[in-house]
Amino acid sequence: MSAPPQKNAKNYQLWNHRRKCALALGPVAADRELSVADQALAEDEKNYHAWAHRQAIVKVCVCVCACMCVCVCVRYVEGNLWLQNHASLK
Repeated sequence: MSAPPQKNAKNYQLWNHRRKCALALGPVAADRELSVADQALAEDEKNYHAWAHRQAIVKVCVCVCACMCVCVCVRYVEGNLWLQNHASLK
């Protein structure tokens, strides 16, 4: 799936399934999944399921980049910082 959900964009099961699939694919799916989350958040920035999905993908990217001693893309870091400052997912 390369597009954000049109119906039920705030459905937990949908985002959870998408996250499990993306995490199984690993960093290969990161750019696509970040784009999907960004599209969903452009439509509704209070979609906390999309934020949680984005945060999970960012964590994978940061871990992979750290293990490979590669700098983390500014896009990933900025999104994660915004999330930490504006949304509480604890």
